[in-house]
Amino acid sequence: MSFLFNNKKNTAFHFFLFTLFFLVANINFSNAQDIEQEIKTLDSLGQIYWKKAAYYKAMSVYKKALPLAEQIKNQKLQARILNYLGVIAENKGDMNQSFQYHFKALKIREKVNDNLIIQSYVNIGITYNTSGETKKALEYYFKALEINRLIKDKRLTAHAFYHISTSYKLLRDYEQATIYANKALAM
Repeated sequence: MSFLFNNKKNTAFHFFLFTLFFLVANINFSNAQDIEQEIKTLDSLGQIYWKKAAYYKAMSVYKKALPLAEQIKNQKLQARILNYLGVIAENKGDMNQSFQYHFKALKIREKVNDNLIIQSYVNIGITYNTSGETKKALEYYFKALEINRLIKDKRLTAHAFYHISTSYKLLRDYEQATIYANKALAM
């Protein structure tokens, strides 16, 4: 086990992995609460891989979590996992797969009336922007803002304003880009 602690930079990460694999290998997750905890642990691991740009590992972890969320019929967790799968696919450059995951997450979030539907609209917009379809991206950012008028989440509003600004910058409409950048900052 000393191999885990040779590199101090990765010690915490390796210890986390060791603990996770020990738990998953030695615990029989039988009830919904245990399965939900496993999903949250996998989510945490997936985010670590994603932030380290280990996209294939992150995707593999989230693909293990998705059927578990389906098994316990937790649709908000399903949408969260699908959202991350969409983000990771976009980071990998697979826009078709990204759209598939994001639209599945959006459909679930619409069905269960999840406030994070705004995040789905923004992420779909980001994928359109990455695909070079900036005007289509703007449609989704403005849909996010429209829904957010009811929810009034400042963080999500600022996030949408930022991406609207970025889109206008790509369209070389610097006046609109500046307006929305300032709106994001004002949040």
